[in-house]
Amino acid sequence: LNLIKQSIELEFNRIIEFRNSLNNKINNFNIDINIIFPLPIIQTQPIIQQISSIEQEILTLKVEMNLLPQPPSFDINYESLKTKINNLEKRYETLANSLNEKQKKHEDYKKAVEEWRERALSLIGKSKIIPAPETLRYLKNEKKYISNELERSIVELKAKRKEIAEKIYNEKRKIIEIYSQIKTNIDNALTDKEIEEYNISINVAFLLGNFKNRFLEFIDKGKRGSFKGINESNLKVYNLIEDKDLMHFDNLYTILDNVVYNLEYNTESLNEKNDDIFNQIKDGYSLGELYNYIFSLDYLEEIYELRFNDKKIDQLSPGERGAVLIVFYLLLDKNDIPLIFDQPEDNLDNQSVFQILVPFIKSAKIKRQLIIVTHNPNLAVVSDSEQIIHVSIDKKNNYKFNFISGGIEDPTINKSIVDVLEGTMPAFDKRKLKYN
Repeated sequence: LNLIKQSIELEFNRIIEFRNSLNNKINNFNIDINIIFPLPIIQTQPIIQQISSIEQEILTLKVEMNLLPQPPSFDINYESLKTKINNLEKRYETLANSLNEKQKKHEDYKKAVEEWRERALSLIGKSKIIPAPETLRYLKNEKKYISNELERSIVELKAKRKEIAEKIYNEKRKIIEIYSQIKTNIDNALTDKEIEEYNISINVAFLLGNFKNRFLEFIDKGKRGSFKGINESNLKVYNLIEDKDLMHFDNLYTILDNVVYNLEYNTESLNEKNDDIFNQIKDGYSLGELYNYIFSLDYLEEIYELRFNDKKIDQLSPGERGAVLIVFYLLLDKNDIPLIFDQPEDNLDNQSVFQILVPFIKSAKIKRQLIIVTHNPNLAVVSDSEQIIHVSIDKKNNYKFNFISGGIEDPTINKSIVDVLEGTMPAFDKRKLKYN
């Protein structure tokens, strides 16, 4: 029975060992070992009880065979015999208890050894192929990786990152190419009609959009580094990205590399070391999110804008903006249907009207009819209008409208032009005298 019990315990321990090793592997796949391999249970208590019973029977037989006196005679002292039996029973009980105590200590020892082995394995790492995190094998593998492979891996991953960013850039570049084709057609038209002092052009380019503000949202400006300080960090990013040619990927990637370099190294103070790059990121953000933002190029915008003397439309005065759009429309519109303009001279001085609008109006009217509502004599007279329509209103006579029309050379029309647009002939003469 003792051999049977030992065999059961050995087999049980082997199964437990196998189950533990399987658990280390299957944990990597988020599978609960208790579902596919429940903890086995053995009950050796019946065997122990049977062993104890047999041992007791052996002891009893030994007592009967070796220690009992010869068959009693009639003068035997039964009380003495009873005492001897009681003593033997007590000795048996003592021996039996001693045996159980030794067995218990042996079981406790085996359990302690098993626990020590389990603990040692948990510290060393049970699996050599995929050791658990923070075990000795895991840390040794990490040290080996850092010493021998990390630098090469970083170089490879950076190259992969650049390759992905370039693919994104090239997709955005396809939009620029479409705009560039349109720009070429417009440039040809503008070149034919371009006049001195009035340089209209189309600009097609990449713009970094809201990169500066969005990038600085990730940065804790209280930490030591290139981007420490609110005003200083704004100026730093501005200097890194402003006035850079983004039409070539290498130029753009150099900007992004410089931004990351400034995160890693303090370029503002050689004597002050950067805080760890992870500590420079604001709470609620991660370094991974920042790098994803930088290299995803979501902020890279394709711009297609009209410019006047190298200034954007939104940088022009209202008069300049209106004039540019009118000129641009007159040049490029291929239709020959009539066009109506309502006071195109608004917010423009007379010189601009004469130098800018008049030449293009005279050019456009060759192929289409232009109807212009104006208070400016330059547009009415200098543009060589074929017909002038003078509108007047009689407020006293129920707001009655009157219309007269004709050429500039018509005396009636000529007088109306002088009265309305020049402020009457005396006013015109006075200005003429002043100019002289």
